[in-house]
Amino acid sequence: MFTACLTSAVIPWGDTLTIAGREVSLQIADINIGVLWIMAVVGMGVYGIMIGGWASNNKFSLLAACRGASQVISYELPMGLALIALFMLSGSQPERYRRTAARRRMVRRAATHRFPHLPHLRFRGM
Repeated sequence: MFTACLTSAVIPWGDTLTIAGREVSLQIADINIGVLWIMAVVGMGVYGIMIGGWASNNKFSLLAACRGASQVISYELPMGLALIALFMLSGSQPERYRRTAARRRMVRRAATHRFPHLPHLRFRGM
């Protein structure tokens, strides 16, 4: 639960809100290495699984924890490789996507269009 809360801190959930004349951003932490942060925090979840199995002082629960940790790692590897492929295809992470205003524009565009990455498949009625 803790790792899920930490990963959601760098995701821009929407545009800014104006509350009592003050603009509130819907992103907790605005860091340039958001994808690296998410991968690192998700990788920390393996330690919780292993410590939980080791703390019970039972060899079968330790083996089950090793199995669970290997499953988590086996799901993280393809996710990381897919992100690497995405950055290779897009030419790394462009400078315009590192800025906060550009991220907010991307979130606003994704919220208003059903398929923001495919402009020819947008539905005009939505």
